[in-house]
Amino acid sequence: MKPKHVQRGVSKSSEIDSAARSSSARVGKVARIHRNYRTGVRRQRPRSSRNQKDRNVDFRQYILYSLVAVGALFLIGIIWVWHGQNRNGQLISNADAARAEVFRVSPPTTQASAEMMKMFLDAESSAAMKGMVRLRDAKLDDIFQLVQDLKSSENGVESIEWAGSEQLNDLSLELIQVIFRSGATRMGYITYDDSAGKWLIDAESFTYYLSKPWSEIIGQGKCRVKLRATAKPDGYYNGVFSDEKEWLCLGLQIPGQEDNIYGYLRLNSDCYYAMAQIYRSGSSYSIVADLSRDAGMEPRQFEIKKIIAHGWVETDIEFTSLFADADKQESNKKNDEIKNAP
Repeated sequence: MKPKHVQRGVSKSSEIDSAARSSSARVGKVARIHRNYRTGVRRQRPRSSRNQKDRNVDFRQYILYSLVAVGALFLIGIIWVWHGQNRNGQLISNADAARAEVFRVSPPTTQASAEMMKMFLDAESSAAMKGMVRLRDAKLDDIFQLVQDLKSSENGVESIEWAGSEQLNDLSLELIQVIFRSGATRMGYITYDDSAGKWLIDAESFTYYLSKPWSEIIGQGKCRVKLRATAKPDGYYNGVFSDEKEWLCLGLQIPGQEDNIYGYLRLNSDCYYAMAQIYRSGSSYSIVADLSRDAGMEPRQFEIKKIIAHGWVETDIEFTSLFADADKQESNKKNDEIKNAP
């Protein structure tokens, strides 16, 4: 390189430095950038059009991936629904088959069951109820009057709903819930009656039928009564039933009544073992029982002579009779099971 070229380059550099020192900070900075650009130093450029294209490509890829993801989810949803429909169809078929096996006779439809209960409640005479009710001890006139009293005390019927099916004590039951305007509810049972050859409303369980007036049940003197109750362990040992080694006390809550009565099971008896089985099952503690109050007993004390049914619907086979040959060697263990029942 020739000397004059070196000299020219040095002079120009001095001009740049001088201009920078004589300017303000902001202007000087701009001047330096400008001069550096002119001397061949690359300045920082704004985003090029190429970067904008990259952003467009990224956006298109995002849209594409989103569409693929949505399509995949949609396909999975279709497969899931198809699988669910096939599975539900199979479950329904299995349920129908199982129901057919459980019920000896095909039950009425849910709508027909509800309609049957409505006709029963709307009947204007006992004669109108004939042919639609199942009776064991009650008279049809008594059932009709109980229904009228019930509707009057609960301000009439609000609605009638099918509540399910049940198999209890070899009985096929259709459950119908009746809701009254007062807010009270009551469960009705429709069951197949072999003697009639058709499905009938179990009127005695729906009306909480008592074979004796309540005033007589809680009165003085001897009394033999069949009733429905919820039986729970109690500790009222008194009078004739003072010995806990001989008796087991149960508090009996009678539906439709505010006061309880007490039922006593003789330990190691058929009734005792029948009750132990009910508690062991963990299901409903409702029973149909035959009670007896003898001389020397308090007004609310009864010996439980028979447990006719587990639940509130009677069967042709007495529940207690199923335990006539029960093993009587584990009395203490079964006694604890009943006393510790929830």
